Amino acid sequence: SQVPWGHKALGGYLGSDQSKWHAHDTCEIIKTVREEDRLHILVDQGTSDVFLEEQLKPHLLQEVCDAHNHPLTLVSVDE
Repeated sequence: SQVPWGHKALGGYLGSDQSKWHAHDTCEIIKTVREEDRLHILVDQGTSDVFLEEQLKPHLLQEVCDAHNHPLTLVSVDE
């Protein structure tokens, strides 16, 4: 819900009420997952992806996982 693609997709499927988007936003879901239900997340991201900074923003996922002690391996591979 924090990137243009997310706005387009979530808005298209769920409407303009952004409070309804949280149930489908990975960063928002991580904030509410109980410790015993946490699964390790692996993201393997190429650094040459033209959508990395504007659309994908993996650093947002890293920040929320760090803040909520959610296990994440974020791999950035130079292409």
